[in-house]
Amino acid sequence: MGAETRQEGKGRVGGSGFSRPAFPEALAGVLAALNLILAASPQFEIYYLAPIGVMGASSIFAKHRKPFLGWALSFGAALLSLSVGAAAVASSVAIYPTLRSDAFSFLEANIVHLAYLALSVAAFLVSVKRKPAS
Repeated sequence: MGAETRQEGKGRVGGSGFSRPAFPEALAGVLAALNLILAASPQFEIYYLAPIGVMGASSIFAKHRKPFLGWALSFGAALLSLSVGAAAVASSVAIYPTLRSDAFSFLEANIVHLAYLALSVAAFLVSVKRKPAS
């Protein structure tokens, strides 16, 4: 009986009904949190990222009720984040040569854009890979 209880509780947190998040859920959560932080912080004030963050966060909750809806929300948030990150980096690359020609200052000024783009690419690839059967 003790072995059965341990097997049933494996992957669960503290014996409660909640399971540990898988890598795709954790990645979607991090991307959703980053979108909400970038939207809410007074330094960035990128308000159009708030709906993308809400979409990513709701994908985590929807996954447990309707897996396909959860995947679709996660995929949509990752695709929108990918397009925003690519546009931010592309505009920085286009504008940068007119301002300075030092590569280190470019990386220093655009570290948030590059990290956001890398996280968006990872979330997009993971969401494409884990598409449910429906």
